[in-house]
Amino acid sequence: MISRAQMSKYPFWHETVMGFLLLIFLAAMGMAEPAFISWQSQRELSTHIWELALLAIPMTLIIITSGIDLSIGSAMALAAVALGLCFEAGMSPWTASLIAIIAGGLAGALNGVFVAWIRVHPLI
Repeated sequence: MISRAQMSKYPFWHETVMGFLLLIFLAAMGMAEPAFISWQSQRELSTHIWELALLAIPMTLIIITSGIDLSIGSAMALAAVALGLCFEAGMSPWTASLIAIIAGGLAGALNGVFVAWIRVHPLI
């Protein structure tokens, strides 16, 4: 077993372990389904995962600070509805996207005010 003192000598041991686990996962999936590790398959997967990545980044920061916040999914849904409504109203995709980003940002800021200053539990 490796002690904490030994682990502290190598500051990126978490990332190294995650990298090895990723390689093991890719090798196992490649043996189970060889088409999975093809460039085209990985490119398709990466184009469909950005929505989850955009949610995972702020959730990671929230979890690191010992919090939990379920409103991120709702804020993303609000932004998606704002985008759809603006696009259906005939706005350009760029303008509709900007309005969706503003709507999501305002929803997140409002939630942040409630959690930080009014002390509403973030789970609510």
